[in-house]
Amino acid sequence: MDEWLTAQIESRDHLPSIDLIAALLWRIWKARNSFIFRHKWPNPLLVVEEALAQVRISAPSSQPLLCTDRASSPPDHLWRPPDPDEIKLNIDGAYHQTTSQGAMACIFRDHTGTFLHGFTCDYTANSALHSEIQALLHTLDYLLQNGKHHQRLVLESDCLTLIDAVHNPSSTP
Repeated sequence: MDEWLTAQIESRDHLPSIDLIAALLWRIWKARNSFIFRHKWPNPLLVVEEALAQVRISAPSSQPLLCTDRASSPPDHLWRPPDPDEIKLNIDGAYHQTTSQGAMACIFRDHTGTFLHGFTCDYTANSALHSEIQALLHTLDYLLQNGKHHQRLVLESDCLTLIDAVHNPSSTP
């Protein structure tokens, strides 16, 4: 097995595209969160199949990648690309109540759905909402620290409470 894996890695012909790697990492992240917060045991085969389908859908026709953004669209609705002069950031925070640990991921994509960059971060959190807020704050801090705050950006999250708070601060919980 080790020899086969080494041969596959050394043979650059069989390396997956960055889009497939990004789609797979995103689906693993979502399955992980579903397991931790909804106690839904992940099906690894389904996770891989969803990632492959996501890339297949976007590859032949340059359509955007699938997204499960519960706040702005129904599950499995097509991810909507930003305008050509914009970069879209999808963020997600996760929270583990027993350990008070939070984690977040942020993915940057352009108007074609191409993965540009991404990062993750772990932190202490007091609730799921606190973790989502931390995800936003870490993303904003990252943008400032890396000089990306001058670009036109579209930020997406699956936390409707956070989105509502940003759009209407007077209704913050």
